[in-house]
Amino acid sequence: MLGQRIADPHLLEDGDIDGLGLLDVTTTLAPEKVTRQHAVRWTGGGELHGYEIHHGQTRAGPGVQVHLDDGLGWQQDNVWGVYLHGLMENTAYHQRFLERLGWQAREAWTPDWSSLLDAELDRVSREVMATGWTLD
Repeated sequence: MLGQRIADPHLLEDGDIDGLGLLDVTTTLAPEKVTRQHAVRWTGGGELHGYEIHHGQTRAGPGVQVHLDDGLGWQQDNVWGVYLHGLMENTAYHQRFLERLGWQAREAWTPDWSSLLDAELDRVSREVMATGWTLD
């Protein structure tokens, strides 16, 4: 969707369509859908964990740079396109993303985002359960 064009040779969707043109990539939809947990190295350093999901093959053009290895992400200027979901649960990635937006914090303050998210979901669950609400 962020790329130049999406080809649909198997008519899985509504046929070929132009993309938004924000990344110099083209995608060809394939009948097989890839869904799996995946760990990958990224340009910011270290390993990221997430959920890979896509329904095709993307080819990068000369105007785009690799953002995630294994053909899972590209960047061009301030646009990033990835096939790895859950990236914001990776503390280093989340922090780097915020820093690119101009955010600065002391290293000691930066929380473990995955743990913070789990704690908040637990808190919301406890509050819902305390109301006595059920699915009935």
